[in-house]
Amino acid sequence: MTAGCLVPRFTPFDHYMEYQTYDVTDRFRVGDNIMGLAVGDGRYRGRLGFASRRNAYGNQLAALLQIELDLADGTTRTVVTDEGWAAGPGRIIGSDPKHGERVDLRIPDSDWLSAAQRPGRFGAAQLLTGHPRRLVAEEVPRVGEISRWPATRVWRAPSGRHRLVELIEQADHRLDTGFLSTPMLLQVLTDNGHTNVGFR
Repeated sequence: MTAGCLVPRFTPFDHYMEYQTYDVTDRFRVGDNIMGLAVGDGRYRGRLGFASRRNAYGNQLAALLQIELDLADGTTRTVVTDEGWAAGPGRIIGSDPKHGERVDLRIPDSDWLSAAQRPGRFGAAQLLTGHPRRLVAEEVPRVGEISRWPATRVWRAPSGRHRLVELIEQADHRLDTGFLSTPMLLQVLTDNGHTNVGFR
């Protein structure tokens, strides 16, 4: 339901990070409700910098959720993440700001949001100890999808490991990095036929 991209935005994760708020009024119904979170590496655990170093801020993924329900009888119920939640792998097996997203389509995408019982690959969530990082409210608008372009060609890399998709560039894909000259981000192939990321 978030519909945003790259949230939370890049902050000094070892000092503070942003939290997001959403109106979930129309998401709940009378009876049982299932709540789920999808968590990815992102800039916290993904590859950063020219050396593509991983785990710059930590190596363990986690999430913190608090839901405030104002009920019709005037009472309020608070639901939070704790040891009663279940956690496990989903079909997104890698989510990296530089190397993109890797998906295993053999893994179901809906059983963890619809099944009465948690999937067999899930186990009890682990409660982590406190950390010194501060949580702050969002300060800038979220990144969102603007448009989608159809693929003009789909084929396999020479190694067979990757499926490649060619797009017609209708406009420059530019990143505002703060440098004097803005680089262009593009996908490239390595000498052995694997996908990589290049900058120019």
